[in-house]
Amino acid sequence: MRTQVGIIGSGPAGLLLSRILAQHGIESVLLERQSRAYVEARIRAGVLEQGTVNMLRDCGVHERMDREGIPHEGFALAFSGRSARIDMAGHTGGQSVMVYGQTEVTKDLIEARLAEGGILKYECPAVAVEDFGSDKPRIIYEEAGQQKVLRCDF
Repeated sequence: MRTQVGIIGSGPAGLLLSRILAQHGIESVLLERQSRAYVEARIRAGVLEQGTVNMLRDCGVHERMDREGIPHEGFALAFSGRSARIDMAGHTGGQSVMVYGQTEVTKDLIEARLAEGGILKYECPAVAVEDFGSDKPRIIYEEAGQQKVLRCDF
């Protein structure tokens, strides 16, 4: 198999990279050692920083996050019997965080990549990366018990 960019790992970072590359006309193949069901059920952090929220919106994977996520613009600190609210948005020029699980971001990114014809290979662990610094890098991976090669341009 051949692609421009080989990506190892179907977490939010790998999926988002694959999505952004596709939007710029760059092909990628994403390899993940776990099953899709495992990846979609894996519990991760639940708060997204403003930069991540912006990036998801910029690349068009935000509809469910905007509908179901909970914007969070501040928090309270309790000490010595008193409580003080910290206005995050007020102290950062309007920035906030979004309470929306990384698990949900992963599901959204998987759906987006599959809808646009992205190649996501689950239960295909990467065994080795070879010739990384050359103009012909390759990823050795396993699929259905057989060793295969993903030839990459980058």
